[in-house]
Amino acid sequence: MQVSLTQATAFTDRQFAGLLTGASVGSMFEWYDFFLAATAAAVVWPKIFFPARFDPAVALAVSVASVGLAYVSRPVGALIFGHLGDKYGRRNTLVWTLILMGISSIGTALLPPYASVGIIALVMVFAFRLLMGVGVGGEHGGAFSWVAEARPNSKHRGFWISWPNAVLLLGKLLSVYAFYVVSSSLSNAAYLDWGWRVPFALGAVMLLIGLIIRIKIMESPMFQQLQSKRTILKYPAFQVLREQGRKMFTLLWLNSYITAIPGLLILPYSISYLTRIGANDALANLSVSAGSAVGFFTLLLGAYVSDYVGRIKVLRIGALLTIAAMFPYFLLLSTVNPIWIILAQMLFYGLNEIPDGVCKAIYTESFPTKYRYSGQGLTHEIGGMIAGVLIAVILPLILLTYGVVGAFMPIIWVCIAMAIASLTASCFVKETKGTILE
Repeated sequence: MQVSLTQATAFTDRQFAGLLTGASVGSMFEWYDFFLAATAAAVVWPKIFFPARFDPAVALAVSVASVGLAYVSRPVGALIFGHLGDKYGRRNTLVWTLILMGISSIGTALLPPYASVGIIALVMVFAFRLLMGVGVGGEHGGAFSWVAEARPNSKHRGFWISWPNAVLLLGKLLSVYAFYVVSSSLSNAAYLDWGWRVPFALGAVMLLIGLIIRIKIMESPMFQQLQSKRTILKYPAFQVLREQGRKMFTLLWLNSYITAIPGLLILPYSISYLTRIGANDALANLSVSAGSAVGFFTLLLGAYVSDYVGRIKVLRIGALLTIAAMFPYFLLLSTVNPIWIILAQMLFYGLNEIPDGVCKAIYTESFPTKYRYSGQGLTHEIGGMIAGVLIAVILPLILLTYGVVGAFMPIIWVCIAMAIASLTASCFVKETKGTILE
């Protein structure tokens, strides 16, 4: 069924700008917190949430695993909030995902150290990361569906859908910059005591902005059409699994390397690797922020180009370029030269983000409105969970076997293997550019 602007009341340009901002601010806040956790897991938490007698490599492995295991709870969030979003609407559901993320972020900022409460500190770290996973898992399907359904017939639909995803890179950039400021302006003792907590607390500002904007934006017109026709499904999240399960299984593999490589592997490991070979924390964080800035533009560029040449073609090009860049990337990092380190991060993130925007467009365009929120969210998060669990198992083993400095070569091969998995899956996925949203 074709949805035209006369069938579903379209957003005005001003309303659409507000919607795009609301969806994007939400993504920025949530991923600002998520990448704060990834950075803290690499450079701070092993020192304050573990007993002093712990081997540093073991502490780092468990700390990083706390971030990776958040991917286990993300499908739960996608299932719960996908059901609510497809049954009661995108807007109100997305307000609650922000609230959940805010609780986790503020809670993390207030965590006591191991010296005060013992093992309870580590348990609370895991609890808040799992809670964050539920909220993030509920966010994806709604944010991208909301944007797509506001401009269903736009010839630049892929470009618009990519915006919430691109802005999350700005959230990551802000998180890295926040850590850079506190780590470079405070003594090491103050930084480990309270300085690292400040960026988490500042996330409350983005939370408040996101809540205000989302509350004021109207509901998706295509969802309103479902309501007016009384065609809302009773159990949308379960129905999409039953009716579209085979398609979802194929699609989820597209997301394996796109999500896991930059967030769970390269971000925490590259920072730890750089500090071990002689670079300071500030430079390591600054270099990632430069890479994220470049990735913001290349993600949008990839999505824009996909509106002309197709989503699958852009995804494959991005994956192949990422594979080609892995060895030069670590070669440049190993120079410990600030200029080459920054260029290495710009190279990696610039290439790796090219397929990310088109992947979200493929997911969003592959499901009808009646369970688009659930279908997009579950596909994305199950794929992310698979990758996250693999990394949570593989990365600690690599670190324990080879040490932080010697682990880069196995990590390169893990990244290449995951990229190949996505390339293989793309051979079985239908092109969604120009498809009519139902």
